[in-house]
Amino acid sequence: MDNFEIVEKYMDSLRFYTNKKPYPATVVFLNYSEYSSLGSVEISETLYKKGVSVIPAKMFGSDNTCFRVAYTRKNLKNSMKALISAIKSIKN
Repeated sequence: MDNFEIVEKYMDSLRFYTNKKPYPATVVFLNYSEYSSLGSVEISETLYKKGVSVIPAKMFGSDNTCFRVAYTRKNLKNSMKALISAIKSIKN
């Protein structure tokens, strides 16, 4: 399975930024607003403490509830599962 398809399959309530499917590339912005209203820096720090690394949208000049995910990893399926599990465990 191609990594872009893995991202799509394991998104759960994460959505692509502006709800538009991006062209396949190496990174994607995911909207996490269904899980949390935390700012992108705060949620990125929270996820990092849970062992998951994402880059906050704030680093790209955006205040949206999004973070950037690179999907070039060899074992992306497990990484997406870990991301979904970590974000579901955040309470706010």
